[in-house]
Amino acid sequence: MANALSNLFSGGYRPVHSPLPPDRFVRSPAGFGFGVPWPWEELPFSELDGVDDEPDLAVAAPRSDGRTALFMVTLRAPWDGLEATDTQAMLEAFASRHRARPRGIRKVTLHGARAQVLEATSAAGMIFALVTSRGPNLVEGLLSIPTPEYLHHFDVMLATWQWLA
Repeated sequence: MANALSNLFSGGYRPVHSPLPPDRFVRSPAGFGFGVPWPWEELPFSELDGVDDEPDLAVAAPRSDGRTALFMVTLRAPWDGLEATDTQAMLEAFASRHRARPRGIRKVTLHGARAQVLEATSAAGMIFALVTSRGPNLVEGLLSIPTPEYLHHFDVMLATWQWLA
């Protein structure tokens, strides 16, 4: 009964539970941070290939085969919020932009804030867009993983997300 009431009042947004303990906590000067499991490490903008806009925080998990799992988060301009956004249309555009097939939308909470995770798959792997707001601004994350085995790492990051002062 408590879960049913919680889902009713939260609009289906659920907290993420961490399947692993984080190895360390990374912080952005933009006012957020999250835990990362091993072997994820913070990555400076100078080491990001093919990225035009500098993210506020980027972490990567290098692999011996040269393929890298990458998560970048950027605080963007003012935005009307999730309630005013057609996230299904956003998912379709996101998938199209990445030449991927849309898979779905997951509603989560990040340290109490509502967020949506858009999922798409391509020949290169899985791609996720994290969409939430901090005050009036859009917070956008992009996760690219070569294999589904990294999904529990993403859950660690979402579960340990914190809004910093």
